[in-house]
Amino acid sequence: MGKKVLLAVLDWGLGHATRSSVIIREVISQGHTPLVISSGEALRWIQSEFPELKTFSLPSLEMKYFSFFGALISAVWYTPRLLWIIHQEKELVKKIVDQEKIDLIVSDNRYGSRHPLVKSVLVCHFLNIVLPGRWKVFSPLLNFFYNRWLKRFHEIWIPDDASRRLSGELSKVGLPSGMLKFIGPLSRFTPVQPTIEKTYDVTAIISGPEPLKSRFAEKIFSSLSGFPGRCLVLVGGNELLVPSVEKVELRYNVSTSALEEIICRTRLVISRSGYSSIMDYDRLQCRVLMVPTPGQPEQLYLARLMAERGHAAYVGEEQLDQEIIRESMTSKMIFRGGSSPDLLESQIRQSLL
Repeated sequence: MGKKVLLAVLDWGLGHATRSSVIIREVISQGHTPLVISSGEALRWIQSEFPELKTFSLPSLEMKYFSFFGALISAVWYTPRLLWIIHQEKELVKKIVDQEKIDLIVSDNRYGSRHPLVKSVLVCHFLNIVLPGRWKVFSPLLNFFYNRWLKRFHEIWIPDDASRRLSGELSKVGLPSGMLKFIGPLSRFTPVQPTIEKTYDVTAIISGPEPLKSRFAEKIFSSLSGFPGRCLVLVGGNELLVPSVEKVELRYNVSTSALEEIICRTRLVISRSGYSSIMDYDRLQCRVLMVPTPGQPEQLYLARLMAERGHAAYVGEEQLDQEIIRESMTSKMIFRGGSSPDLLESQIRQSLL
């Protein structure tokens, strides 16, 4: 008889939702029933992909900032609301567990989605806070408090390969080894032939929270203005706050299959350097120019790591221009994929025994 799995998904952009879709499909394929708790654009995306699933809505944090220093101020400013949301989340999860008789909770970076009497798993690659430059001295203190939150879960599933380590130092953490389970990179895409015919010269993928989302789009449009090749801008979620430019195609909320085909038919993809995107590009083996989200040390670290490994070029948002785009189109840096064990299936089976 099938069991019930509650999946909690963070709404910070769409990356957590897209990678959680891999877990949802695996749960379904094993004959179990997934239920989803989330908020904002992530919840709307899951509802569009899985209209048959029962879902529950939470308040959204809707945190906004413009720089790393601004992120620190925002973190302090939003802390009371964040703690309130976590409290609301815990109370809702208790009700869902009681009403739906949940057998397993799988939380993608939602720290209030756990229950003392139900096995509660955290899906997370960001287990080690690595701050840049002079802020690095505060990393041990932040990790001390962060580890206390992590230990409240029964297990932590790391969406990475223990040998390849796409997440680098971010997934190295001083927790009991029995808590940590590598489940392999999570990508909603299927491997394709990298020799497929290219129909787009540049495809820019715009994502993330406002106002950074529209500011990134504005920079993309200005950099592609007058570009001689065929250019496409893809936007996930709500419409942009800035106008597009002539001869640059603009599309919103394309399907998973359409996005996969577009990426494979593009000579150069420009996007943020979120970890979910990196797992997708690694699966599709494409050429990427990464533009880390300002104020997110994790994305800056990952962009530098991908450049060091020869997987992708990166540039700061302010430095992005047409010349850098042209150079990146012929760069030898490219994701070449790699064999990673698919441990998700066995981990779900084991957790539901």
